[in-house]
Amino acid sequence: MVNIDARAEEIKNMILKMGAGNFSYRIPRSADNTETESIIALLNMLAQEFEVAYNPLFGIPPTTMITRVQHYFFILDDQNGVLQTNFNIDTDSPLEKQNFLNILSSTSQAAFKKLVKTLKKKDKTLHTQLEVLSDKKLVLPLNCSVVQIEGSHPAAKFLVMLSHIQTLNPLLIGKLPVKREYPMLKLKVLKSSQDIKKFRDIEVYIRKHSNEPLVSLKDIASKFNINEYKLKKGFKELYQTSVFKYHLRSRLTHALQLIINTTDRLSAISQKTGFKNYVHFAQAFKKEFGVSPSHHRKQK
Repeated sequence: MVNIDARAEEIKNMILKMGAGNFSYRIPRSADNTETESIIALLNMLAQEFEVAYNPLFGIPPTTMITRVQHYFFILDDQNGVLQTNFNIDTDSPLEKQNFLNILSSTSQAAFKKLVKTLKKKDKTLHTQLEVLSDKKLVLPLNCSVVQIEGSHPAAKFLVMLSHIQTLNPLLIGKLPVKREYPMLKLKVLKSSQDIKKFRDIEVYIRKHSNEPLVSLKDIASKFNINEYKLKKGFKELYQTSVFKYHLRSRLTHALQLIINTTDRLSAISQKTGFKNYVHFAQAFKKEFGVSPSHHRKQK
């Protein structure tokens, strides 16, 4: 029997990695038939869906995702004390009369102090991103807007609005609610918008040919007029995985969608998604999602 606390820690770490934009991480599966293992299987599949659908560079949810935005308001005094708020994420005690800085990470505390200092000199709305700490010690990155106010409360000095962007995957609605933040990532290999466009074209090419054997990196590099080194490094930088893994995961994601949305035989699905035989397909599917294709079909 696998230690429950250890598995819970792995689940928490994976959620934090996904919150930071890392969708390539997977939790190794065990042979236990428990609710915990079912949750891990769903998390692994969820990460797979996001990895294929999400473009980490531009921070834009794909068109197949449903986006929800929640706003949280704080009215602060001149010492950053909370006078009123509708914030209710993982808080067991009321935030009124507490210091707003207490719910921020140390880095965000410094950023907020600097922003307020600037705001006092420039009477306008300023924007930043803050890391909010929940009672469960999880870091929640939220977009922040701050403006000076003169409200009905005599001590009111600042209005802070935190915006929480959530997305729902339509394929998983009714099964598991998911949320996703969209941070910007610093690029090292990709130096221009032309580079980025070229790698987006490469990604489209790979996805369109995902049901066929992948041609060599040399051929792909030649087709798009770049060298192999830049192809490998640039693709991993933009999509957080290698060309070969992306190609395989695109196949498996297509297969997963066919299993969910059709009644096609599993052997036919393996052929449609370009696998040499069903055994190879089933092995790859279980390694990626933690369950066999037949087990997933029974869970529909």
